[in-house]
Amino acid sequence: MFKLKEAIAYAKEKGLLGKKQKKELAQALWPNSTPHAAYMNFLNLKTGRSKKVDIEKVPTICRILGVSADFLFGLTDVPNITPKKNELVDKAREIITLASAL
Repeated sequence: MFKLKEAIAYAKEKGLLGKKQKKELAQALWPNSTPHAAYMNFLNLKTGRSKKVDIEKVPTICRILGVSADFLFGLTDVPNITPKKNELVDKAREIITLASAL
């Protein structure tokens, strides 16, 4: 289960996600798209109309939303196990490695 909606809600609650950060996240996920197209792709991913995200972008999602990869993939209900950004990114990379091996 990919808990992007919940991660976005958490980031908003913590004041980590405003309109600027949403646009930043969208552009980071779809860097070769126009800002409008990237934002529309982001909205489609958020609402579940699109279920595809580049696995290598997971650390970026975690960093911007302030959640762990464990939370993002439904492995825990605790959004942010540790506030240290490097640990979030390291955990995301670990999950990417595991997922790639499947």
